[in-house]
Amino acid sequence: MYKVSVIVPCYNNGQYIEKAIRSLTDQSLDDIEIIVVNNGSTDNSWDIIFSLMKEFPNKVFGYIKEHGNVSSSRNYGLSKVHGEYFGFLDGDDYCDKDMYESLYNKAKENDADWCYSDYYFTYDDHEVEYKEDEYSNNREMMVHLYSALWNKIYKTSLFKEIGIEFKESYNEDVVYLFKNAPYINNFSKVNKAFVHYVQRPGSLIHVYDDKVKQMVFNWHTIYDYYKEKELFEKYHDELEYATIKYMLGQPFKRASLISGKERITTIDLLWNNLNDNFPNWKKNKYLKQFKDNKHRYFRLLNKHNYHLFSKIFNIINK
Repeated sequence: MYKVSVIVPCYNNGQYIEKAIRSLTDQSLDDIEIIVVNNGSTDNSWDIIFSLMKEFPNKVFGYIKEHGNVSSSRNYGLSKVHGEYFGFLDGDDYCDKDMYESLYNKAKENDADWCYSDYYFTYDDHEVEYKEDEYSNNREMMVHLYSALWNKIYKTSLFKEIGIEFKESYNEDVVYLFKNAPYINNFSKVNKAFVHYVQRPGSLIHVYDDKVKQMVFNWHTIYDYYKEKELFEKYHDELEYATIKYMLGQPFKRASLISGKERITTIDLLWNNLNDNFPNWKKNKYLKQFKDNKHRYFRLLNKHNYHLFSKIFNIINK
């Protein structure tokens, strides 16, 4: 058994995939399985993957599947995992060489169900280090989580026992993590950044269109799951706070960049999703607890001014 398996979805990442994979083959943790899922690429991605498979025959394992959502690649990769822990790396990102040794050692030290770290937003001319808030239990995780998959490793035996797969849609990361959250009991953090999350104009995260709407519908999937498992009331406050953060935070600002009537429709969708599911969200204990500017902004928003804030964000960010 490998210590860590890393799943790398790849779709037309020919320009970047070698750097991503070599950042894994160069890891100081030698006992690593690199699972590269070629998601129907039409460029030279597979040629590069195949070459690296020959160079590292006991470490790099490439698979070809028909093109589909990135979630289908992750689900496919999960079916191939042999490691004690598993993680993810996108095909156009890369990581520092001590990442998986650091995460694995910390996870083993604390018998962690998942172990996570900080990471970098990497731009053409500079990097910004993002420090993910620390959490030690699943309620804290639901409050503080930044829904990135690739700065973490997960205990394979537990996650296979839970058996949750990725939903094949935009913003699938948050659905996967929140559905698993009730069953995770032990978290550990390495206080260091390793992953370079490369920011490119036109990448999926920068497209401001109906993907924001898809994100809203995914939250309904989360609500339905918690209700089905009779967990909704138990985690009500955490789900309510997470909805505040996701409906009024960055997705709200992204939706504000959409032009014309579509912006109004999308902003209404975000606002109504929050208020329809959590009509008393202003009383949320976490919203009251945090005193920074972001939470002051959340508390300022109401039914009379949320479109005004959207217009302001539209003007500022154009």
